[in-house]
Amino acid sequence: MDTFISKNNKDRLFEGCTKLLSTKLQITVDKILLNDKLVEIIDLIKNTKNLNEANIDLKTLNNICLTNIKNFYSNETGVNESIIQNKISNLELKRNDILQKYNNNVINSINNNKSFVITSLNSKSFNQYNLENINLDYNMISFRPNKLILPKYINNILPYISLNIYINNNILTYNYVCSFKNDIWDTWTTDDNYIFKLENNILNYSFTDYNDNLINFDLTKIPIKNVTVKDDYIYINIDKYISYFENKSYLIVENTKKKYKKNINTINNNNIIIHNDNDKIFLNNLLISNIILYENQFSLIMNFYSK
Repeated sequence: MDTFISKNNKDRLFEGCTKLLSTKLQITVDKILLNDKLVEIIDLIKNTKNLNEANIDLKTLNNICLTNIKNFYSNETGVNESIIQNKISNLELKRNDILQKYNNNVINSINNNKSFVITSLNSKSFNQYNLENINLDYNMISFRPNKLILPKYINNILPYISLNIYINNNILTYNYVCSFKNDIWDTWTTDDNYIFKLENNILNYSFTDYNDNLINFDLTKIPIKNVTVKDDYIYINIDKYISYFENKSYLIVENTKKKYKKNINTINNNNIIIHNDNDKIFLNNLLISNIILYENQFSLIMNFYSK
């Protein structure tokens, strides 16, 4: 709640509301009126009964705020506390329902150690994986998703995540909950054990949140455009400013030889400045390296079985 009512979050909400009203609703925004209404809604959400006990995440609180702004400007109905209470109740019911299903699913007894990993870092397109990448013949095997490795922040904003597998006109949904927390990545597991077969070499899938909103993880490897060494610092130019690095203390640099974790000294426009530790191999390969947004990635362990 402290983060939700902070000035930084209010500024982001104001920017988001302005964009929502001007682009989607085609409304010319009176900034004074919008600011007053935003403060009113934030105060209402802050003081809503049992809100803290409901353990609502920041993203959902912001969405509730945006919804109330949209409703006010669309219908002139004013801010409605019942909308907020209804949202909280629905979230609690969904969370309880998914946990009940997670604990009561029938566990498949098939055990098999054969597996491969689908990761966004090695994907060429969103939500598709080609089995030809690992020389597997779809005709000879069946599949079942196993563990899911997700960035730490996901568990802070979502009570569960759904993996959807698309086979012709059918959708198999595997509901995952966080089972093991780590420093950067968490392990998520599911008790949904449907085993499926494919009609071709392409595995189509998607991730969705509790509101069935699509979640796309980052496929980007950012190329390094230019490198300058001055005194004790290395200036790594990536040709555009990326907000991902605003609150990061380090970056991961990958080339064909090795991966490096380097602490960020500061960011100046499009330059990420790191300390020069006189690693000649690192410096010599920088221009053929990429910066990896590791904390925006997923890895899915997929089990497979012979027919």
